[in-house]
Amino acid sequence: MSTLEALLVDDDDDSQQKSQGRPQPEEKPDPLANIAQDLRKAPKSQLELNNAIPGRTGPTPEHIKETAEFGIKDLLCAATSVSAEFVRIGAQFQVENPDDATDERIKELDTTIKQQEERLEQVSISLKELKRRHEPLLTERNL
Repeated sequence: MSTLEALLVDDDDDSQQKSQGRPQPEEKPDPLANIAQDLRKAPKSQLELNNAIPGRTGPTPEHIKETAEFGIKDLLCAATSVSAEFVRIGAQFQVENPDDATDERIKELDTTIKQQEERLEQVSISLKELKRRHEPLLTERNL
């Protein structure tokens, strides 16, 4: 078993629990949903902390700076967690479905190659047009 597969193996595998006759725990919350919710909460909490309430003194610039620093750290942590969860899900898919993952990767590469060829054609056309426009200037300098 590779290191990647070992990292993805869940100790609480449902199939093992069913075969051993253990009672099933309640459905686990979706980790991606929890992480996405944390990502949405980070900016919202900053707005709530730094809004001035009518009739009260607004927050001081030092307070705003301090809470903004913590908020940026929270937002960065939440965004990193979302990214890590997507990477984990993608790696898990590749391990569980190697044929599908390979087919998907081949399609992505074919699409990328086609896009690069189209861009090369566009650049070639642009260069020919520039050369055509500036050719009279080049011939004048050579004379």
